[in-house]
Amino acid sequence: MKSKVTVVFLILVGIAAAAWAAGDAANGKALFAANKCAVCHKEGSKTGKPIAAIAGGSDARIKGAITNPKGTLGPDGNMPAAKLSDDQLNDIIAYMRSCK
Repeated sequence: MKSKVTVVFLILVGIAAAAWAAGDAANGKALFAANKCAVCHKEGSKTGKPIAAIAGGSDARIKGAITNPKGTLGPDGNMPAAKLSDDQLNDIIAYMRSCK
């Protein structure tokens, strides 16, 4: 019985942690605008992929692309690196996922 309670507890903690890390899409939208991401990442852009095309990537890849684009996407890209907190990155990812 004790092990079942422990398993249920761990599952609940995992769900809560995933929800906590999910980010705030409204704040992410504001950050996306403030950092001028939409200049290149809008539908029909020839400069960067639109949000919907990149929102399906893993959180780690999206964070890497934002904070270290040359290291993540390759040296030929023109995307500038952004200095954002992990919470801000989670917010931007939440916004991007809401655009899928």
